[in-house]
Amino acid sequence: MNRLTYENQQVRDNMKMLRKDFGGVAPVIEYLFAFTVFILVLSIYYTALGTLFPSYNTETTHLEEKCILISDSLLGNTGWIQGDTIPDGGSEHWEGYSARDINHASHISLASLGLCIDNSSYGVLDYDKIMALEDRVETVTFNEIFSLTKNLAVNISVRSTASDIIVSHFGVGTAANTRDMVTVERFCVITNNDARIMGKVTVKLFYGGV
Repeated sequence: MNRLTYENQQVRDNMKMLRKDFGGVAPVIEYLFAFTVFILVLSIYYTALGTLFPSYNTETTHLEEKCILISDSLLGNTGWIQGDTIPDGGSEHWEGYSARDINHASHISLASLGLCIDNSSYGVLDYDKIMALEDRVETVTFNEIFSLTKNLAVNISVRSTASDIIVSHFGVGTAANTRDMVTVERFCVITNNDARIMGKVTVKLFYGGV
C-alpha cells in the first residue's frame, strides 16, 4: 500500500468514526431540544392560566397548602411547650401554662399548637386547649410557630355543630383590603370533662386584616 492509499484509508476511517460518534450524540441533542421546548410550553401554559383565570395562581395554592397544614396540626397532635423557664422542661399540656409562659418565656419553643387530647386521637379535641388558644396565645406567637409572614393573617374558629354551647375564636378579622382568602373546614369531637360534643374547626388564611 503506497502512502497516498494509506492516507485515503485513514481519512475514510476517521469519517466513519465521526459518523458513528454523531449518530450517538444526535439522539441526546434531540432529547435536550425536545425537553427544552416542553419546559417552555409548560411555562407559557401556567402563565396563561394565571392571566385567563385570576383565581388560579401559585400564591392561592400556597395559601391552601399552608391552611391545610395548620388545620392538620391543630387536629393531629397535642402540641408541646418548652423553654428555659418552663417547669420540668415542658409538657404537652401547654394549656395549663400562663400567657406569659406561652408567649414570653426565654427561648420558648412551641413545636406546634395541637388541640388533641392525645397524639393517637386525630380530631378528638380538648376543650381546655381550645379555650387556651383563644385566651392565652398571642397572634405573633402563632405566626412564628407556623412561619406566617407579617402581612398574612389567620382566623380560627371552633364551635359545636349541634348548638353554640362551645364557640371559640382566634386570630384577626377581615377588613376592606382583605384578599386571597382560603378556608379549610374540619369536623371534630370536642371533649369537655365526660361530655363528647360534635364540632367544627374552621381555619382561614388571607392577606390584610385587623
